[in-house]
Amino acid sequence: MYNWKKMLIVVLLISIGVGFEYGESHTRVHAASSSKSNYSIVQKPTDPPKDKPIQVVVSDGGKFCYGPIFSGGESYIQIQQCWERYVMNARYDVFQRISYYINDTWLCITAPGSVIHGEENWDYVHLRPCTINDPLQRWIVKENSFWTADGNYRLKDTNWYGYISRNSGDKYNHTLDSSMNDWVKTVATPGNISIKLPLLGICKLLMEMNVSLFVGEVRIKILHLSTTILKVDILHSIIQ
Repeated sequence: MYNWKKMLIVVLLISIGVGFEYGESHTRVHAASSSKSNYSIVQKPTDPPKDKPIQVVVSDGGKFCYGPIFSGGESYIQIQQCWERYVMNARYDVFQRISYYINDTWLCITAPGSVIHGEENWDYVHLRPCTINDPLQRWIVKENSFWTADGNYRLKDTNWYGYISRNSGDKYNHTLDSSMNDWVKTVATPGNISIKLPLLGICKLLMEMNVSLFVGEVRIKILHLSTTILKVDILHSIIQ
């Protein structure tokens, strides 16, 4: 019975997105597509990070930098002079996340779900705890600027704050400065590999399995019945 329940825990973890291994070797995992029913996993090493401030060229030709700021209980990306105090190094990692290490926590630029899901015409991007399975945190570089991973929404600025809009003609566009080319091409090691878990479903299943979880170090942020678990050390015991 003990081994059977241990196996169920493993299956549970795999089902919520932990389908890869990431250890001291800092490897990058790709699923190779195939016409056959089976597939192979190819592992390639990531590059050493080349963290630096994100420098952009705004619509009037001036050069500025992204600065993560916090105001009124919310976080934003503000376009600032590159010498200003809020400008800090950023990382573009293997998971296509744009991340900042702030107060011992990796925070990623996150697109507003309200715009993606058609609830709002536009909204600001924010900083949220980085996870590897949140599509709102994935960004690609297209036309020398950041776009959501689906290629539909460009990261723009209005009143010097970063935002996305459902109207591609909205102002203002900015592009990455040429000094960012090497940074973009670097397949950087991620700062963390946290995952976003559906809290209620996981707890219910574990209760049905009579499994007690002892969480060592956990930071939890509840977002629409989901939790972002940043650091988790799990020691399990089975209640007979």
